Amino acid sequence: MLKSAIILAAGIGSRLAPLTNDIPKCCVQVSGKSIVRRITDQLLICNSSMEIIVVTGYKSHIVMDEMRDYPENVILIENEEYLTTNNMESCRIGLGRRTTSAENCMIINGDCVYSQSIIRNVYDSDISCIAIDSSMYAEENMKILISKGRATTISKSISEAQGGKTSIDLYNFSNDDIQILHSIMSKYNEAGDRNKWTEVAINDFLSMEGSKVVPLDIKGHKWMEIDNHNDLEKARNLW
Repeated sequence: MLKSAIILAAGIGSRLAPLTNDIPKCCVQVSGKSIVRRITDQLLICNSSMEIIVVTGYKSHIVMDEMRDYPENVILIENEEYLTTNNMESCRIGLGRRTTSAENCMIINGDCVYSQSIIRNVYDSDISCIAIDSSMYAEENMKILISKGRATTISKSISEAQGGKTSIDLYNFSNDDIQILHSIMSKYNEAGDRNKWTEVAINDFLSMEGSKVVPLDIKGHKWMEIDNHNDLEKARNLW
């Protein structure tokens, strides 16, 4: 099965200052390797020839330098409007640059660290899915609601009492679904509404009749979203 991946790595990471005064968030190191290289290497372990598109923004030249020794199937592009847009726009730009006829596409936030087993599980999925960790409820993370085995809603505001399950910012979509998702993002762009999370478009897709995106539970495997210094310390302790 052919698969491509989009890594969203345009963010500043202001809560990680002063580290991010000089480097972008995705270049912060965990266990001796930058987050963006870590994700890229994990994907290449799954398939050394898969198309990986890294969307940069803040201090883009540093990310370009960080990734300079990767093969041609690792493509770096820039969201030049990263200061005034959010990661949906980065994702839209990345999806628009895909050149392969890949049957599936993974979308990954460039501020998370994962065990290789998590990346492998999502890579091996041949259906649209949202990776979740049912063993915890994380206030800061996106959460999903599940009904009859499919994800119906994704939002940060879903409470534990509502049955919210923690998303780990890692997605896989079939080619048909990714085309619909790209169309949703393009409509936001055309309307000038470019300051939204990728998950807003995903939520719009989940609400469409006939959509089927399943949860993929990775409980028991290591991962960490790195928003602040406390998260970074936890990640470095995990690895």
